[in-house]
Amino acid sequence: MGYVYNRAAAKLRGSGVGLIGLVINDLRNPLFAEFAITAQMTFSKHGYATVIATTDENPDIQNQVISSMLEHDVSALLISPCYGGDVKIIFHIERSNTPAM
Repeated sequence: MGYVYNRAAAKLRGSGVGLIGLVINDLRNPLFAEFAITAQMTFSKHGYATVIATTDENPDIQNQVISSMLEHDVSALLISPCYGGDVKIIFHIERSNTPAM
């Protein structure tokens, strides 16, 4: 029949976006790479797609990535923060009511 699921329409119906944002401070680190793979596979088992971003230990990139994920209305955030980050982004996450860890 040619049916194509429209996630934007589902979101308007209140179904949520079904994406989890995973923000990693250094994806080149084997520990974080393994963590990202395990997290993505676990989220997938529960019906979520994962958006993964690496910040290269840069607080400005971290803030940009988190803000962008919030703008795209991710269902939740899992963050491995970089050193020296700005606490303002935490308040931005709280205001969005997006679950974060």
